[in-house]
Amino acid sequence: MKTNIKKSVRHTKFPMFKEKIAPVFQQHVFTEKVMQKMLDKETFDSFKDSITNDIPLTKEIAEKIACAMKEWSLSLGATHYTHWFQPMTGQMAEKHDSFIDRDDDGNVIEHFSASALMKGEPDASSFPSGGMRSTFEARGYTSWDPSSPAFIMEGRGLKTLCIPSLFIAYNGELLDRKVPLIRSIEALKGEVKKVLKFFGDKEVKDVTVNLGVEQEFFLVDEHDFAKRPDLISCGRTVFGAPPAKGQIMGDHYFGAIPKRALAFMADAEQRLLKLGIPVKTRHNEVAPAQFEMAQLYEEANLACDHNMLMMEVLRQTAIDHGLVCLLHEKPFDGINGSGKHNNWSVSADGENLLDPGKTPMSNARFLVFLAAVLKAVHKYGVAFRLATSCAGNDHRLGEKEAPPAIVSVYLGEQLDEVLESIIKGDELENKKKKGFYKVGASPLPHMSTDNSDRNRTSPFAFTGNKFEFRTVGSSQTVAQSNIVIAIAMAAALKEIAAELEEATKKTSFKEVMPHLLATWFKDHKAVINSGDNYTKEWEEEAERRGLPNLKSCVDAFVLMDKGENLELLTSFDLFSAREVTARKEILLDIYANVISIEASSCLEMAKTMVIPSSYAYLKDITKTYLNMKEMQVKSVKSLKDLIEKISENADALGEVVSKLETEIAKIDSLSKTLSAEEKARKYQKIIVPLMKQARVYADFLEENVDAKLWQYPRYNKLLDM
Repeated sequence: MKTNIKKSVRHTKFPMFKEKIAPVFQQHVFTEKVMQKMLDKETFDSFKDSITNDIPLTKEIAEKIACAMKEWSLSLGATHYTHWFQPMTGQMAEKHDSFIDRDDDGNVIEHFSASALMKGEPDASSFPSGGMRSTFEARGYTSWDPSSPAFIMEGRGLKTLCIPSLFIAYNGELLDRKVPLIRSIEALKGEVKKVLKFFGDKEVKDVTVNLGVEQEFFLVDEHDFAKRPDLISCGRTVFGAPPAKGQIMGDHYFGAIPKRALAFMADAEQRLLKLGIPVKTRHNEVAPAQFEMAQLYEEANLACDHNMLMMEVLRQTAIDHGLVCLLHEKPFDGINGSGKHNNWSVSADGENLLDPGKTPMSNARFLVFLAAVLKAVHKYGVAFRLATSCAGNDHRLGEKEAPPAIVSVYLGEQLDEVLESIIKGDELENKKKKGFYKVGASPLPHMSTDNSDRNRTSPFAFTGNKFEFRTVGSSQTVAQSNIVIAIAMAAALKEIAAELEEATKKTSFKEVMPHLLATWFKDHKAVINSGDNYTKEWEEEAERRGLPNLKSCVDAFVLMDKGENLELLTSFDLFSAREVTARKEILLDIYANVISIEASSCLEMAKTMVIPSSYAYLKDITKTYLNMKEMQVKSVKSLKDLIEKISENADALGEVVSKLETEIAKIDSLSKTLSAEEKARKYQKIIVPLMKQARVYADFLEENVDAKLWQYPRYNKLLDM
């Protein structure tokens, strides 16, 4: 029974939907439909042409768009505007300016110019640059990305026009993930068109990279959150004994959504829909107090923006409900952490190229693009691991709750059979629908979607007409994953197009296809694993196959500017070699800083909460023990044993705390002489193990010290929704 009336009643007053979804959707988005109404035909057509054909807008056209955007924003109550961009911190960034200006007569007016729309100049000195720039080199530019529509963000009664933007340095070097995402998508589009020409599709107008994101998160009460220094500073608990009931019963998954969480999600949905984010699902996840919301498929650049917005809306909405939304990959030890599934596909003129199709030619086309996926993941497995690497995700990958650090592909039973038959050159019989389809000399069967069960342990799984990249961490921007997928696919398709070009000089496309497919599948089938990815046997088999197994994100980061990774990331003018190395430095630095903050939180809680509470309890029970002994009570041995165990663990924790302080001081003293890699390695190899050791002692004490003396909320309280 709930005893905290304030907690159970106070935050359930937010209304569910009182109106239909359609009128709410994109209410706060400067859509093309809005632009058509507010702009003359010539201006609107020029805008569309600039997006479709990558033609710069003239100042005159930009002025008209800026004026319309201002009037639309003011009509909805906006008072400020900002260039909304995504620096290498992994978070969003914004600097707000009001619409207020002065006219020639000195009168205050509301004004928004083309130059304000097109470009901003935030101070870039404090954003990560990986050594590309000195601190005193402060200038950076934000530039409007017209392919992602402007929107109005509201909160606490305030409304701000947000203009999705790119972020570059004064010298043109990249300082964000949006520019490389757009570049990687453009590279992929070009290579897709080259391959499709061999299938007779020579006039492809539009290639679209499609993305649907599933976002997992935890909800905790704001009052409990405020009593946990580790949650405040780190987003995760550095200490915490397992609750009596965690997820062992499996009753939370897809269970009835708690009323308080449902009110929060309904409110968040309404805000998301206003921002044009097509949120589709909501449900309980595996762990208690864990939930998921997912978006419908969209163009990848827009979907990445929308996922960043979703995370921000979830955080803001939670505050209004007296909750805190935790997006860390592993907020609680011993129960499942959070990720986000990255559902990816590519289409040409609206037709999904990863759909097996119903005709021989579409079926063959699917197999070629499937071969490209296998080639991309096999050849650039380290890059795929890099794309989902961060300190938080190290707690999940390989811990039998998320796909492991070995990046492999799952295709399903039917596709596995098809590939093996193609490699052997055997005739293929479609077991679901009898009959054969011929492309050239080799029969290729029609393959239906949902032709096999799902493998939840697979990092990169085919799910009928798309691939699901499952190792992405819940706090991460999906931009980095989609940069790698797109550029790796572009590189793979470029090689395939070159081989097709060479082969078709001698014989027809239909005749050469079976041989090329057999070669591609044979060369890259090592990356396929349809079994349990968690087993030790798979680790050993993956090693025999030459698949990388990078268990720490630091192991992945240091390879970023080496060998095939550097070759990939500098292909298609995605990055310069200098920019790749800079990003490696940034990621290593972020890792070291994250672990440093966690270690400081660990020290703070151990010294000011865990050890004092333990000694206070020792004082009480020792006094009780002496009194009982004096009274010659016989049953005091168990109490004496408890005193000894608590004393031993408190002393052991104290020793670890002392070691931790010493090691941190050593790293700090060397910080100016250590490289980013050396510093990250010290935190990985020395500090992280000491923190784990401290946790063992602290969690034992939590389980054995009087709850009245314990100074921070335990898991059973935090996870109670």
